[in-house]
Amino acid sequence: MNKITNTTALDLMITSLSRANRSILELARRLVALADQALASRQGTALKVYSRMLDGLDLPARCAEVCHYYRALAMFDFGSGDLEASMLLLNRIGERSPLNFRSLASAGAFMLASGNHTEAGRYFTEALKMSSKFDSPFVDPLGHSILNNNLPIVISIDGDHLSSLRLLESSRPFMRSVAPHYPAVFLTHQNSMAVEKMELGHLEEAWGLIQAPIPSIYA
Repeated sequence: MNKITNTTALDLMITSLSRANRSILELARRLVALADQALASRQGTALKVYSRMLDGLDLPARCAEVCHYYRALAMFDFGSGDLEASMLLLNRIGERSPLNFRSLASAGAFMLASGNHTEAGRYFTEALKMSSKFDSPFVDPLGHSILNNNLPIVISIDGDHLSSLRLLESSRPFMRSVAPHYPAVFLTHQNSMAVEKMELGHLEEAWGLIQAPIPSIYA
């Protein structure tokens, strides 16, 4: 199993600031990791707390985009918050930022949760292009998980269940690798595969997916 590390796009951005206060940067890394866990498990209250804590740190100006990103997630609150304000924050993240891929994937997820699957598809397509620049999806495993879980939904909404299922199946090995670290994200992926198999009439296979256990970090 591939090892999940803290070498995310966010972490790369923070660790590049060698002149900054190292204790503050270490705290920022820890908060980013906790915020990602809250995002993966859809814990809105925790995500807001970690976002506020990041905002309260005396971070270098180049880390502002990190705060913008998590503030946008907190403001959107998994669809029950302010979409417009959240998108404005995401749009402040530059094209050359290490956060650009994650912000595009998250913007697509915002649009999909808000019922605009056409606009969601546009953001996911841009994120997919960005993902090809990474040496490995493990540079930002949660960002790739967001993309892997949501792009097939857009394709499914358009009625192409076979293409949606193929896309889910192609990303399944990676999703199994991140499952011990982000179990809720893996379950979402597994559920989507079951839905697409049911749509295509493969009922027994769908039922098998629903009953399958989550891969363990200790396996």
